Amino acid sequence: MRSRLLYFIAVRVLLMIPMILILLVFVFFMMRLLPGDAAIALAGQTATDAQIALIRHRYGLDLPLSVQFVQYMQQLFTGNLGLNITGAKPIVYLVGLALPKTLELAVSGVFLGSVFGVLLGKLSAPSSGKKVSGTGYVVTQLVLSLPIYWVALLLQLFLGVYLRVLPVLGLTGPSPPAQVTGVPVLDSIITGNLPALGDSLLHLILPTLSIALIYMAPVAALTRANFIRVSEEDYIVTQKASGLPKSTIEYKYTLKNALLPVVTLIGVQFAGLVSGAVLIESVYNIPGLGSLLVLAINQRDFNLIQATIVYIGIMVALTSVLIDVVYSIIDPRVKY
Repeated sequence: MRSRLLYFIAVRVLLMIPMILILLVFVFFMMRLLPGDAAIALAGQTATDAQIALIRHRYGLDLPLSVQFVQYMQQLFTGNLGLNITGAKPIVYLVGLALPKTLELAVSGVFLGSVFGVLLGKLSAPSSGKKVSGTGYVVTQLVLSLPIYWVALLLQLFLGVYLRVLPVLGLTGPSPPAQVTGVPVLDSIITGNLPALGDSLLHLILPTLSIALIYMAPVAALTRANFIRVSEEDYIVTQKASGLPKSTIEYKYTLKNALLPVVTLIGVQFAGLVSGAVLIESVYNIPGLGSLLVLAINQRDFNLIQATIVYIGIMVALTSVLIDVVYSIIDPRVKY
């Protein structure tokens, strides 16, 4: 059993390689086909032709595309992603600063949203009573229609500006913890900095709550639909007829089996948030991966754009593998 699972994981990881390579080729050539010139953007509109030509030569932008691509792939496979064009800083360093912050948002937001979503989905099922289920259903449909940036701005305005109970910007205060992992909460725990830990948790509440409120709605809707479907299965009807307590049937059998498709949705939401956290990061001024990608696009920084998208692609692919593994463990019917 264990060897089969390890084989399954190895195959899924190997299948990531061609996907990443296709992504690399697509991003590399698409960025160079788009309008604009990175050399002009770096040199400025008042630069002379000689200055622009010098910048192109310095960063290899005057070489044929095929040569640029081969050089980039050689650097990539040696672990050297090069320097960003606009700041001449190691790209690994820049991504290393941004990625942990995006992961902190994604993990905390999706986890809290999943918990809220499962509870709301269970409450909105008909078995909870007409009034409770009706209220839960209305709340789910209402939240589904709300854009995430609007929810973030509303929470920021109400809790941060009017009530002044929570900080509205960033993930740390004026005295951040010493950086170890790049995740402020973990760094505060590792270094034993309790004041920084409390400050980091306070800063994390608003962005996490913004993500959770939006991401709980699809989880709630899917949980409710699957709970109703599983409740009508023959084995659940038999258990009801045998006189088992209602709570045992609902939580041990019905809800447990209803959550199987929800696991996939949670994984997809996490992957989507890692690759699309720019809205939350922009509202709360968090220097995460999404903000870094937008900055790189605005500056036409080819090297940084390619590296950021590669990291995002790897995270999404790893999340997909993790979903398959978890699903195969919790559902014995899945073969691998």
